[in-house]
Amino acid sequence: MNIFDFDAYPAILEEMIRLNAHVRGYKSQLAKAAQCQNSYFSLVLGHKADLNPDQASALADFWELNGSEAEYFINLVLLARASTDSFKQRILERLKELQEQFSVYRMPKAVTNIQDVKLSPEDQTFFLQHWLCPSVLTLLRFEKTDSAEKISQYLQMPVERILVIMDRLEKMGLLVRENGRFIPQEHLVLIENHSDLSLLHSALQERAKSQNALTTGNNLRYTFAGTLSKERFEAVKATFQEAVRAQLLELHEDKGGDILVGFSYDIFEV
Repeated sequence: MNIFDFDAYPAILEEMIRLNAHVRGYKSQLAKAAQCQNSYFSLVLGHKADLNPDQASALADFWELNGSEAEYFINLVLLARASTDSFKQRILERLKELQEQFSVYRMPKAVTNIQDVKLSPEDQTFFLQHWLCPSVLTLLRFEKTDSAEKISQYLQMPVERILVIMDRLEKMGLLVRENGRFIPQEHLVLIENHSDLSLLHSALQERAKSQNALTTGNNLRYTFAGTLSKERFEAVKATFQEAVRAQLLELHEDKGGDILVGFSYDIFEV
């Protein structure tokens, strides 16, 4: 379940209850976690009462939400309780920011129904520190690079290194071995800590600076600095994010698979 797909917190409560229908007394567990009576929690589910921020935070802890997910859920509770247009607008702006932070690296829901996977902290760090992890998962989907040997030849890297990556991906549950072949699973990797994405960003940039990448004629590399007003900077960021999402859609729809392409974007306040 993706918290960021919801625009009202009662719907999250209802979905959590539905997903845990097999857990006996789950509603009571939620009420206990929120430190309220079962009767009051029923009123919340019936849209006749609201949780308070402390109760929302307690539920976020109970569900073991990450920082951004917890903040999003708590802000939805604040939105339901807000009584002035000014306060509601501030909350809506923060909710939008959190959604945009998430959608930058997650494929838009409209183009995929694949299962979400949350990696352990150790696996997540390994995945993000090695640009080969997402690259191998991608290359295995195409006939001309559907084995460790073929990927080794394509990337001009030792096959032993590719096999180490494939073995780790198998342990993460992102690959399965069938009849001696590795088959990538239809999973979408979710990153628990958004700041950890800088690890993958840095890994891709290191690859971009490698000798192979520098001598390939297809590459583009631009860098420059300038000044913008604060309002214009926000507009440029919004345009940038839309361009990234459009590129994600195009990558998802392009089944050609002629070459593996790396994308590494930066736009920031110096």
